[in-house]
Amino acid sequence: MLPFGDANRYIYGGTKYFKQQRAAAESTWKGPKIKTNGKPNQNLFVKFAPVSLSNPDQPFVLTINGYKWQRVDNFTQSTASDTHFVLEPRSGKITFGNGQQGRIPDADQYVVLDYLSGRQPGFIDYYQKMKDVDPTIQILSCFEKESFVAQMAKANLPFDGLTKHYYPNMLKRGGHQKFMPSLLSGIDISHKIDEMMSWYKKYPNPALSIEDQKIWLTEYDTKNHINQIAIMHTVINNHSNDVAAMLGHSLFLNNDTPMVTDDGIIRPHALPIEVFSKHMFDNFVEVSVKGKPNHYEQRSFPAFLASASINKIKNNFAVVLTNTSETKTTTAQININGVDVKAGVTAEIWALQSNTGKIIDDNTKASPNAVSLSHIRDMPNIGTSLSVPVAP
Repeated sequence: MLPFGDANRYIYGGTKYFKQQRAAAESTWKGPKIKTNGKPNQNLFVKFAPVSLSNPDQPFVLTINGYKWQRVDNFTQSTASDTHFVLEPRSGKITFGNGQQGRIPDADQYVVLDYLSGRQPGFIDYYQKMKDVDPTIQILSCFEKESFVAQMAKANLPFDGLTKHYYPNMLKRGGHQKFMPSLLSGIDISHKIDEMMSWYKKYPNPALSIEDQKIWLTEYDTKNHINQIAIMHTVINNHSNDVAAMLGHSLFLNNDTPMVTDDGIIRPHALPIEVFSKHMFDNFVEVSVKGKPNHYEQRSFPAFLASASINKIKNNFAVVLTNTSETKTTTAQININGVDVKAGVTAEIWALQSNTGKIIDDNTKASPNAVSLSHIRDMPNIGTSLSVPVAP
């Protein structure tokens, strides 16, 4: 399935002609494995198999270091100096010679390809094949455009939700210029969710249930802890009925080291997972937390981001606060009303706090506790009001 182009091709499948695309290894698209290794019978692959050879105007072309190699059906007639290769169109596998029949490419070179990919199956093909295996599997669309929802509604075709790959555009400078864009881009996830939810209303689709009409946020935890905490608070409080799940980008870094290390270091990308799994319970409830608003670039936003939850048997209650100022200790006025709890239950008040004096600092191996969740107070009488100072 081609995750690009127009909605029609994404839904129904099709072909695409790639030019000057590097060949891949069987297990990766990057790194030294995608280069020639100087060994006999090396195999590389196109990125998007199968390969179509049906259109002479869109030929398969393979070059190494600017030199064009020739495709052959096999190496039976190839000599040691012939720059030949064999292509398996279905799998996209490319095989080079052994040095006696077909030349071995020089080592450490990229193999560059022009080729016609397809026909690739479309979303509806993928959806049906997966449902045939297990009807309970949820099949989501990664084509995050209004045209997908419109065309699926027009054809009365089902799908189980839309993903949103949220990559906020934040400034990469330090200090105030980093903290505020990180915070606001997390809060502004609301605009993206509202826009996508409006598509469901604009294009009614009888094939969708209410549960199908949700957003699945993915690539979560790709930015710093400030951005991720703001997203989590915003989704919990404003979009609990719109967002089905928040899917992590990865629990491992690009070098395959885990975000939560054996030393117990909570890396910045994984910090929200700890915050909202250890100190949030089964059911989220409404909490009012007031303080003097903060301002940035003519925008006003709340002094605190806050989320509250209670467990199923109503004997544990927690509130998690994030001060939206990077420099000021701010007093939070907490009000919890209309919550049914067992007698004598207190509310635990937790806050995300910097321990270095610089709220933008993330946890590192050298500084594993730069930012942490601190238990600052208990609220003994739920239903009353509590004032508590919260540091950045």
